[in-house]
Amino acid sequence: MTTAPLPLPPVHVLVVDDEADQGELLCTHLRRAGCTTQRVDSAERALQLPVEPVPDLVVVDLLLPGLDGWGLSRALADRWPHTPVAVCSVVDSQDYPAATTPLPKPFTGSDVRDLLSRLLPGRNGAA
Repeated sequence: MTTAPLPLPPVHVLVVDDEADQGELLCTHLRRAGCTTQRVDSAERALQLPVEPVPDLVVVDLLLPGLDGWGLSRALADRWPHTPVAVCSVVDSQDYPAATTPLPKPFTGSDVRDLLSRLLPGRNGAA
């Protein structure tokens, strides 16, 4: 008797964006792609979250009040070294932090699905 492999849990994405409309739009596209989402409006709030469970992906806006997205990207690399970080910003992608994947604003649902496919190939919600 052959058993089918258990499905992977949905991709969990942490979205850090101080602009509520942009953050909620991104979360909507991510949920439509099968992900679960959590949104916070500052780098400081992101760093106050429990270390576990580890998100599968973090999407960071660069132009945040207080600690900016560049500083948050560095902190996240230390905190969750195996979690990919995508930058979603109006800043030129050439100015994005190293070791991040760009998701320039404005974005579409197709852009979000492409990002998931590139960063999390084969995962439920990232097809």
